[in-house]
Parts: sequence; structure tokens; C-alpha cells
Amino acid sequence: MFCPLQKLGAFPCPALSPSDSVPTSVHELRPSDIKIVAAIGDSYTTGRASGGLCPFNMLFNYRGNAWSIGGDNDYDYHTSMPNILREYNGDLYGFSKGVGDCERNFNQAELGARTDSFAEQASGLVTKLQADSNVDFDDDWKLITIFLGGNDLCEYCEYNITPAVYTSNLRVGLDILFNNIPRAFVNLVQVMNVGLTQTLRKGFISTFVLSSACPCGTFPESEEANELLAEYTEAYQQAVLDLADSGDYDSDNFTVVAQTFYRNITLPYKV
Repeated sequence: MFCPLQKLGAFPCPALSPSDSVPTSVHELRPSDIKIVAAIGDSYTTGRASGGLCPFNMLFNYRGNAWSIGGDNDYDYHTSMPNILREYNGDLYGFSKGVGDCERNFNQAELGARTDSFAEQASGLVTKLQADSNVDFDDDWKLITIFLGGNDLCEYCEYNITPAVYTSNLRVGLDILFNNIPRAFVNLVQVMNVGLTQTLRKGFISTFVLSSACPCGTFPESEEANELLAEYTEAYQQAVLDLADSGDYDSDNFTVVAQTFYRNITLPYKV
């Protein structure tokens, strides 16, 4: 079910040793201090259709390929956050492997998930971390990446997912993590502009897939609806910044950092 991979090249950064002792503050972490990785999200984090350019890959979740939690191959062949961190700590634990759910580990993402599933995913992660004998729940430093909101925007016109609703859903999930998981560095990733999919509505297959996957983003009913989509996108992105900057989730034991790299993303039309 995999298409061939091309070798990307050796890891370009110098090795960094762990801290002399386990840090007591999240603000003193080095990459090699992170012991556990976990992720919460939607199809981007399940790795849907990421097995290559072969058309039938659209049918499968390649969790081992997900950028935030996938651990298939190594950095030489696949750039993911776990594969980068494994260059610093070969004992990193929690990343996904392979296709489907058998080795999903701490990848809580579900296909089609919106932010109203954040609380359930967060609670499930707490339970998994507490139950796993490979995790020192109180002392291991954990990196948790949250990437939700694309489906909220794709379906905002059907379910009235306003920026206020989006923000509330994020806060409920973050509260669960903050109150139940010690020693955690949380990446809160801004949503991308799903309106970019409007440039892809060409041909039967693309139109069919996008009409199901992102109806409100790809096929706005009017110019006013398209303007509202842009307004919601900017408000969603601002909500992530506001939550990270609020101080509500910042202590020596826990922090939330806004990741903004998707904010102004463009689509790669040639691969």
C-alpha cells in the first residue's frame, strides 16, 4: 500500500546532549529531554492518503507518516517531528507506525474530527498515558501536538461553528490536558486557509472528493459566504494565539505554544 520513498539526506543539525539532570521547568527543555510524543487532531494527523501519489492511498490512514506523530522509516526518508526528535533521543516513545490503528500509540486523531472531539481525544490520551507501563507519567516530559479546526471551517456553514464555538472547544480540551497531564509541552497549531481548496475543484474526482470533505470551504454558496469563511479563518487563527498568550496554560510543569507555520501556506501544485 506504499508508493516508493526517495531518500532525503542525512540529518543536518548537530547533536545536542540531554540536560545534565531532568529539567524541572518546561522552559528549560532540550529536544533530547523529551521522552514521549502524542498528538490530537483530524485526517492530517491520521495521515490520510499520505502513502504516496498512488490513487488508492486515499483509502488509508498512514499514521506512521503524520508530520506531528509519525515514526515510519527515519529522518533520511521521512521528515516528521518524531523522526527529528529521535536524532536526539533514540528512546523516544509514543509515535505512530504503519497503516491503520494497530500501532497508533499516542496518536488520538480521528478522520473527520472537529474541535468538538477535542475533549474526548484529550481524555483518551490521559487514560492511555496513565495505563502505559513504558511511561513514567509524573516525570517524563511529553510533547503533545494539537492540530484541529480544518473540519470546523469546512463545515462551518452546516453546523454554525463560529469562532466563539471553536475557541470554547479548544479551551475545554486544553483544560483537560492542563489539569491531568504533568510535564507537558503543547504545540497548538493554527488552522490553514481551507478556502485554498477552491483552486482544486477541477474534474470529476476532485469535485466529488472535495464536495464531501470540505463543502463550505470549497463550494461557498455566495461571495458573502466566501468572505465569512475568510473572516472565520482569521478569527480561528487569532484564537490560537490568544489561548497560548493568555497565561492560563503556562506554568513550570506545562505550557502551550502557538505554532503559526500554516497561517499563510500555499498549495504545492507540482510535486
